[in-house]
Amino acid sequence: MFICWVALGQAAEPPVVPDPFGLGERLAVIDHLKTAYAVAVPPGEDLAQVRARYLRAWTAASLPDSAEAAAAQAETTRLRQRLDLRFHCTTPPDLDLAGLRACWLRLENAEAARAEAALVRRSREANPAVDDPVPAAQPPLAVEPKKSVTAAPVGPGVGISAAPPAAPHAAPHVAPHEVDAVKVTPVPFSVPGVSGAALFTGPKTALCVQFGEERGTEFHNIFASLYASLAAGDGPPDAVFLLGHGSGVSINGAPISEHLRANRAFYETFGGTRPAKHLTCLVIASCSKGSPVQMSAMRDGLGYYPTWRVATADRAYATRGSVVAAFAGIADRTDREPFRGIWRGGRDAALVGSVGEVGIDGAKGNMQYFELP
Repeated sequence: MFICWVALGQAAEPPVVPDPFGLGERLAVIDHLKTAYAVAVPPGEDLAQVRARYLRAWTAASLPDSAEAAAAQAETTRLRQRLDLRFHCTTPPDLDLAGLRACWLRLENAEAARAEAALVRRSREANPAVDDPVPAAQPPLAVEPKKSVTAAPVGPGVGISAAPPAAPHAAPHVAPHEVDAVKVTPVPFSVPGVSGAALFTGPKTALCVQFGEERGTEFHNIFASLYASLAAGDGPPDAVFLLGHGSGVSINGAPISEHLRANRAFYETFGGTRPAKHLTCLVIASCSKGSPVQMSAMRDGLGYYPTWRVATADRAYATRGSVVAAFAGIADRTDREPFRGIWRGGRDAALVGSVGEVGIDGAKGNMQYFELP
């Protein structure tokens, strides 16, 4: 049989305590307190006192941990604000944290699918004879002829021009020396996938990290071109450049999110040369063929989006031209207005491209399209 609980004037009442052996309500509740809550009842307490003790134990066990609850509430508020800022999405007030996370993932995947569909559509419009674009014949991040790279917009926006410098260059692993008033200093960094790291210091500072071995001097040229745009631009005050051959969300076999998460302190201190602070700019120059989430991997690894950021377009190849042009396109922009653009080119525009974004806490503007020669 079950014992009927007499309400104690509380808005919430604990469940009734079963009494399968007919002990009576007082003894049944005492036994339940001992087995379920590890609460001992002093001898001599009457039924009313036992009931009150049970109510206190049940209430304490039912309340969530205050610190955990506060953290969950703060995360819920922050995610709701980010959904509104990035996707202009007003969420139902009763949607919990799990629901907000699912909503973010759904909107992000839908955004990636729309961007990819737009790329395919524009590529086919520009190349009506090509029904199914095939991967570019050139190797990813291959050395291209040293010439100015001019991008003409095919959507809203303005053209950008970036002329990679023909000045001498230095690999991350060489000894310190001066290159056009830019000092290149090796930084010790021995982790899986990484072959070298160096600080470029001059008008601004860049931490350049090389994954794997380069083919000829291709990585030298790209680091020099990226630094030239950084130094000349009005945008980020400093930057981190990650460069290497990869596929999906890995560079030379090192998963982007795991690598950033494990080495966040190294990057935020620029190899131990400054106090730790969030990165303002991060460029990932590695192919993303087979994966739609390289930019998200950046956020998942660091725990935030740098204000200025470049990553390879969804399921695409990266070339020197696309990476350099995308960074040049954001390096001269301030953080006052969100921006997002994609730079792609050649017959395989749907498969070659880099995305540049500017925006605090992941904010970004509507996609603008730029075409490389």
